[in-house]
Amino acid sequence: MAITTPSDIIISSASQLWLPSMAQEPLKTALENANYLMRWHQPPLASVCFTAENALTRSSIYIVPVMPSADALRYSLEHRLVCTNASQSVTVTVDETATYAGAGTSWSNIYSQAVTTSSTAGGLTTHTKSNQPIAATTTALRVTYTAPAAGSRNDHHVLVYPSPSAPSAGIQPSGAVPFDDGLITHGDEAAIHTEWINRCKTTAVAILTDRKQNALSFCQDETNQLHQWNSKGTDFYPLPPGRVWFPNQGPTVTLDLRVLGKVDGGANTDLLRVRQVGVPGAKTVTFNADETIKSGTLEVKLQGSGLMTYADLELAVKRTTGNKTRLMSAMAFWTPGD
Repeated sequence: MAITTPSDIIISSASQLWLPSMAQEPLKTALENANYLMRWHQPPLASVCFTAENALTRSSIYIVPVMPSADALRYSLEHRLVCTNASQSVTVTVDETATYAGAGTSWSNIYSQAVTTSSTAGGLTTHTKSNQPIAATTTALRVTYTAPAAGSRNDHHVLVYPSPSAPSAGIQPSGAVPFDDGLITHGDEAAIHTEWINRCKTTAVAILTDRKQNALSFCQDETNQLHQWNSKGTDFYPLPPGRVWFPNQGPTVTLDLRVLGKVDGGANTDLLRVRQVGVPGAKTVTFNADETIKSGTLEVKLQGSGLMTYADLELAVKRTTGNKTRLMSAMAFWTPGD
């Protein structure tokens, strides 16, 4: 008996599916494809191009709200940065928390590693840390980069994506169930039963809906924000809209939003806004800037067609008179089927 995970999807021919016999195939192949999805479906949990000052000579910290898998998967993290001087040592640290509470947040370390940057001055450094567990209860990651000993540093991007181990026996918290071929391949020719047939769909759906896909991201350096809303009046001040692609989806999709902001003083109610632009009747969601991660949903009407289906989303911030509002992070996640 074995839980076999193919290295690629195996496509059964049309003729195998017309009048399949009650035998191992094509059912066994379909069930092993479900195992493949459990191991190799890797949508980005976070894909963030940082918003920070140019030529940093200090540490920087980014708070990234996330919606990880209920299965407490391992994730791989790819960091990209540039140092003006060659071969600098920069320590990359990633922490997680179940509850973000500003300076009082209790963080658990995922990893910390000194990275030697590109041997070419001004060259791109890509640091990858593979197979790091992220708890199902985690609501935010903290990404920290230390200052180089000489020159300056520009922070470019972080990508976080699932890298689970091969499936093992048991029903997962997400509802996914791996397939063990011990019964179907047994010499006594076990019966082909309905649960196996249903498992092909239920496991695929569980994996698709459990592994949220990061659709929109904005994260500012926690130490000092490049964009601070303190001199633009008290109306909403928008950032340029971002286009989010939803190939072959529609007519609408619902996004899960996670937004973090704070104020230096005054009221914090409904100072952060996420909305769709460019379509009549587009919906809007507002959030309090109270230094906790706020959640909400936004239904968007999709434009375009086929592979070029999209929605344009806009982040906006306002302030109360005499006060400053800081948008720290805004993330949107898409669940296939929503």
